[in-house]
Amino acid sequence: MGQKLNDRIKLLENEIRNLKAKVSDLATKTEAGRIKPESKVPKIDLSRQTPMPSTGTGLGKLPARAGNIIFNDGDAQLKAFGQMPDTPTKGYNKHSHGKFSGGALDINTLELVEYEDLEISGHNKDCQSYWKEQPSIELDEDGNEKISDLSKNMVWDKEEKCWRFIAVYADSEEE
Repeated sequence: MGQKLNDRIKLLENEIRNLKAKVSDLATKTEAGRIKPESKVPKIDLSRQTPMPSTGTGLGKLPARAGNIIFNDGDAQLKAFGQMPDTPTKGYNKHSHGKFSGGALDINTLELVEYEDLEISGHNKDCQSYWKEQPSIELDEDGNEKISDLSKNMVWDKEEKCWRFIAVYADSEEE
């Protein structure tokens, strides 16, 4: 029985020695120096990427204008800086705001604006991302800008739990 116990102790001492050697080896490899981070994926060269096609138009997000939403084929044209795109012939991005699309609209900042003739001023009404400056707002016959704060016409519908826009029409002629 004593012989078996001594053999068992020798075996365990050898195993402890081997485990200490492994820990020591691993420690020299991991603690010796900081490993520089490197990506497993190569850097993407955006200049060589082609636009991802969208359904319906064959156009998509362009690398040169990452982050812009393309609403039509005019927005997707690559023009020199300051040049307006051609008049769009195909629109494909339906724009709406809601809980899952575009985010909610703030009723305190919601407004309608009527601009002066955009074609004369050189602004393309369908490609606002190309506007370098804001076009002039039309003036009514009394000199007031045609701009409307829609929050004054918004009413909370308790039943449907949503805001309702109330259209208001005023006849300019007095009777």
